[in-house]
Amino acid sequence: MLEARNAIGVRVPAVALLAVLLCGCSSIPLLTMWKLHSFGPREVKALDPAVIRVAIKLPAKLEFEPDKTTLDIKLKPKDRQVPPLHEHANLVLLSKGAGISANVPAADPGYIWYLLKLSPAGVTSFEDFQHLLTPDIKKRYKAITLRVN
Repeated sequence: MLEARNAIGVRVPAVALLAVLLCGCSSIPLLTMWKLHSFGPREVKALDPAVIRVAIKLPAKLEFEPDKTTLDIKLKPKDRQVPPLHEHANLVLLSKGAGISANVPAADPGYIWYLLKLSPAGVTSFEDFQHLLTPDIKKRYKAITLRVN
């Protein structure tokens, strides 16, 4: 009886945590989540900044200023003595509305798609950031966070 209670006691929090994580990620397509499951510092170093694109679907009523948007990357170190690495690369509007990309589904009524790319200064900044990512980067950093602000 004790084993059954322990098993239930472990399963309930695990299921609750999974539900919270899925709700928090529900706006990210599952295919994208799968592609990013092994994304890390080495992949960031291998990216061509000139081809990075960010697609955002927003309510049409929302006022959006794409030129004030940044792609933020943060690498969290394994050792607290090592400072985290941050990058804030500026984005600019590439296109807006239906048909921004073949990989992006049509927007729901009341929503607009925006396709952004790194600005010329953002490309330069991102390239400078990539030079900080040494071959042993995976040994020094344990997590990567990507965010569009």
